[in-house]
Amino acid sequence: MAQKRPLPFARELIIFALLAILLWRVVSIHAVHRHMYSYLVDQRSGLYSTLLTVEATLLGFIVAVLTIVLGYAQATRFEIVRRSPHWNALFESYTRAMRWAAYATASLLIGLLADRDSDPHPVVTALCAASLLMSVAVLARMLWTTERVVRVVITSGTRRPGE
Repeated sequence: MAQKRPLPFARELIIFALLAILLWRVVSIHAVHRHMYSYLVDQRSGLYSTLLTVEATLLGFIVAVLTIVLGYAQATRFEIVRRSPHWNALFESYTRAMRWAAYATASLLIGLLADRDSDPHPVVTALCAASLLMSVAVLARMLWTTERVVRVVITSGTRRPGE
């Protein structure tokens, strides 16, 4: 009987949960807690606002890139990519990046509303940091995938699928 691989999103959720728990435990250490919160005094709302704006902008960028790629998907230059096994990986990377950017946007909005100087919440801080790190990692993967596809598409020589 063949063993089923876990869904990619399930693996990502496990990584996210482990990262959030690790960050929460690190933030709970008194020395780290004291230094981090002394840094965040009177900067918490500005930091959350800035990160929220950046994540929302990245989400819009990802949606725009996905729309452009879908618009050019039927172009003859994309034929080599469409016939390759990497075609699915391309769209999986876009949807994964869109999902994590949306989650990071939502968690940073929650952080902006819930994590205050007068009432700090280390769990919220850890969740926001973990979602931001996951979003950045998945975005880097999406950009790497896009770069590889662009190289294939702009190459003037003939290539076989998968090259």
